[in-house]
Amino acid sequence: MNDANGLPPFDALPDADQRAFIARRATARQFPAGTLLYKFTQYGLVGPGGRITPWWSGVEPLAPGDPGLAGALDRAARLGHAAKDYARARSAVTNQWNSMEGLLVIRLVRPASGYVGRCAHQPLDENPQLANVVWIGGAWQAYLPGLSSADATVCRPPQA
Repeated sequence: MNDANGLPPFDALPDADQRAFIARRATARQFPAGTLLYKFTQYGLVGPGGRITPWWSGVEPLAPGDPGLAGALDRAARLGHAAKDYARARSAVTNQWNSMEGLLVIRLVRPASGYVGRCAHQPLDENPQLANVVWIGGAWQAYLPGLSSADATVCRPPQA
């Protein structure tokens, strides 16, 4: 049963989606219209299968300790890494899921409901011989199931 905002209970989400959060813990959150979200991706707003991914990061911090986009870019630079490589490690995106070649920023045009929590580690690769090698995770993520192209518009990244 969904809540008043149409959000399913966290424990009703697919198991793989729950496991994408450290200790399967996330907090329900309302995202107002105007919220800016981002991700490094090879896709546009509408990806494979004609859907919008539910997985995003906040341009502004999602929680205490979240650096937001500007902070993540600064951390990557201070470490001497490309921003997409830093994002891949901290957001735990396996190599097969996405090349992460571009920065996609969206603005919600109407409110959306979702969950916020920290990324759990994920396998480096889908190769079974590398099953014990993982991306560290730990970044804050927003999970907004059911986004449609009517809910968001692509916009330019804010100037740092």
